[in-house]
Amino acid sequence: MKAYSRDLRVRALDALDLGTPRPEVMRLFGVSTATLTRWRRRQRETGSLAQSPRSGPPAVKTVGLPSALPARLRAQPDATLGSTAGGGWRP
Repeated sequence: MKAYSRDLRVRALDALDLGTPRPEVMRLFGVSTATLTRWRRRQRETGSLAQSPRSGPPAVKTVGLPSALPARLRAQPDATLGSTAGGGWRP
C-alpha cells in the first residue's frame, strides 16, 4: 500500500486542530481514526509527520526487474505483457 502524502497528513491534523469533528475529518480525507491517532502520536513524539521508513528487503518478484526488463525488451521489442507475465520468464 502506498503511504499517505505529508500534505494530506498536515491538512487532516490541521482540520482536527481547527475543531472539525473526527468523523468529518475521516470522511473528508478518507482515513481511519487509528490513522489519525497514529499521525498525532508521531507528531507529538518526533515533531514530524514524515513517513516511516519501510522495513525489510524489497519484494523478491521485483528485485531483478529494473536491470533485466530493459534488456529483455530490447531483445524482443514486440513482446507483449502476456508473453512476459505468463510465468515462463525470469529476470
